[in-house]
Amino acid sequence: MIKKVIIVDDDPLMADALEFEIFQLEGFEHQGSYNSIGNFYEHLPEVGAPDLLLLDLDLSGRSSLAQLEQIKRMVPDAKVLIVTGMSDTEALMEALQKGANGFYLKSSAISLKEAIKATMAGGGYIEPALSGPLISTFQKPAFQKGAAINLEESLERLGLSFTPREKEIAHALIRGMLYKEIADTYEVGINTVRTYVKSIYKKAGVNSKETLVAKLRQMG
Repeated sequence: MIKKVIIVDDDPLMADALEFEIFQLEGFEHQGSYNSIGNFYEHLPEVGAPDLLLLDLDLSGRSSLAQLEQIKRMVPDAKVLIVTGMSDTEALMEALQKGANGFYLKSSAISLKEAIKATMAGGGYIEPALSGPLISTFQKPAFQKGAAINLEESLERLGLSFTPREKEIAHALIRGMLYKEIADTYEVGINTVRTYVKSIYKKAGVNSKETLVAKLRQMG
């Protein structure tokens, strides 16, 4: 039986690339591509529920995870594979908790085809590059080990300029705090925390908490 696939990604080039991958995969059919979850909802009655939903994590600067539980209620039998450019262990954990069946990095050395096959086989798919950090989250996070980091000194040596709130968020990340803990501490929404983290990563030229802390430690 042909498996139907829907893509939700706000980057037209990435959506086209994902669509091409689907065309190359035997036994799968591209059912539609949408640039927002709202558009996906709008067309769902027309195109019908997919067997697989490829869902971008960051849609127009907002996390799609906020809608993931609603998506699973609307298409309970569909497998959801998160596709993202951010190597974010906490996003991975949240995605799995909310019902995602897989988490794939766009920069992965593993082909998307293999990730899709693993997801559809029922075992799910976790990006290998995130397996270590994920395990560390349930043990003692690696980024908490070693000498303390002098954030101000590190930023100065790296030539980086963080806002006062970004410095607070960076300190919290260094201490190993989870996004929910940071949100509660500073009395902001978790999506606001994600926005600050995204800005910090962009300024530092990294895409994960572990890489950020390693870079700051090297200069601190």
